[in-house]
Amino acid sequence: MNPRLMHRENDFALGGALWPNYELIARDLELNFLIGAMSGGDDFVSQVAREALLSGSHNDLESMLYRQSVLRDCLQNSAFIKKMYELSTDFLEKKKENRLGIFSHTPSGVVRDGTKFLRYLIDCVATLKQTATGYESKFKSEGFSNLFSVLSSSLSDDFISRVTQHLQQLEFDDGILVSAELGEGNQGINYMLHKSGKSGFLPGVFARKSSAQTFRVDPRDDAGARNLGVLRDRGLYAIANALGRSCNRILNFFHQLRTELAFYVGCINLHRKLCATDSPLCFPICDIENRLPLSAVNLCNANLALKSNGVVSNSFVADGKKQVLITGCNQGGKTIFLQSIGVAQLMMQSGMFVVAESFVSDFYQGVFTHFRREEDATMASGKFDEELLRMSEIVDMLAPNSLLLFNESFAATNEREGSVIANEVITAILTGNARILFVTHFYEYARRVWENNGSDAVLFLRAERRSNGERTFKLMPGEPLPTSFGTDLHAQIYSE
Repeated sequence: MNPRLMHRENDFALGGALWPNYELIARDLELNFLIGAMSGGDDFVSQVAREALLSGSHNDLESMLYRQSVLRDCLQNSAFIKKMYELSTDFLEKKKENRLGIFSHTPSGVVRDGTKFLRYLIDCVATLKQTATGYESKFKSEGFSNLFSVLSSSLSDDFISRVTQHLQQLEFDDGILVSAELGEGNQGINYMLHKSGKSGFLPGVFARKSSAQTFRVDPRDDAGARNLGVLRDRGLYAIANALGRSCNRILNFFHQLRTELAFYVGCINLHRKLCATDSPLCFPICDIENRLPLSAVNLCNANLALKSNGVVSNSFVADGKKQVLITGCNQGGKTIFLQSIGVAQLMMQSGMFVVAESFVSDFYQGVFTHFRREEDATMASGKFDEELLRMSEIVDMLAPNSLLLFNESFAATNEREGSVIANEVITAILTGNARILFVTHFYEYARRVWENNGSDAVLFLRAERRSNGERTFKLMPGEPLPTSFGTDLHAQIYSE
């Protein structure tokens, strides 16, 4: 009995495995801002959204397409999704008031409080089913077909009716009737709880036998009362077990439903905010048939789109190219562009839409970021040593099919040394099945790659700069230039 809104065969589990270097990815791609937009102020939605975005390496194409289909349904029925999420959240938050001694150490306590708790859960199920009634025809995805099937079969009206009847019997208004056998040393064995009441079989048998004996425990006999309690618990042990399992089964369903709906609530929140900025949105295509697919039409940086209207978009085609080398003027939009690809890749592999008119990419087993760091007091060594250490850790974690996003890597040293190191590291990585997008100001390295490979093997993009020094924040195909036009910034700052 599982919602199965995230995977066809498995539940989505919080605390699962994330991308190998998820903390660096979140920092370099500024995911906290994106996740904050998804959360809508709900800490639980924030937690689920973060783990969904950062666990994409453990998905597959099937799960991605499965979630896309479910998400399309959610976007079409957003009010219903939020209502279902609110109901499951309310049920779970109020459970402590009703659960009482479900974890009691005695079978009697489990039966007493578990009966009350299960009755509460059954009421929750009935409310959930009533809320979902009539919505089946509005959902087309396999995920919601499974959910509605669970609600109509595993949690059917007949099931609810039968459970309600059993719960009434567990009140034991007519007392508890337990039979036992004598074992070795006259110890009681094979304790069994029987249905009791005026119509019960055993009471009638005893009533017809004149030899039947009745024993009563004196109200002042504490030891006798304790022993009677022990006998009662032995008779209730099996039913307490079954009751506990039933409670946990339904409770786990609500926990899982809330968790998986939280992801889609986050997507709905983000979609609404992006639509308000007139940002282009699409469901990306994962192309695993062709070699190294990567292209986009009007791809935007999701974080920047949330912060302001009229964000500059970029279009490019890097199909079949293992390296994308990005050069050009300072403050020309190179880092923003690199982040936009990284965020789009994570969103795609988690089953989300992306901020673009179209986005086509491969399915990567690893996504790694290596961005330039500002020096701070926590560094145990110099900036260059710290860069090399992070690069070494990435190399150790590389998966067979990985995407690497390098932003001004090795910039902590001079251009000659940095170019040599960049060439050796990137050449070694590219011998494997990996793709690298590299933002750099190292003209010596960029020129070497241009002369050795040309535009056939590498996509060269350059931040556009107009003749008057204006930055358009567009990345256009072009060979590297020997200047980053830092004098533009100097003139701008000192003219103000």
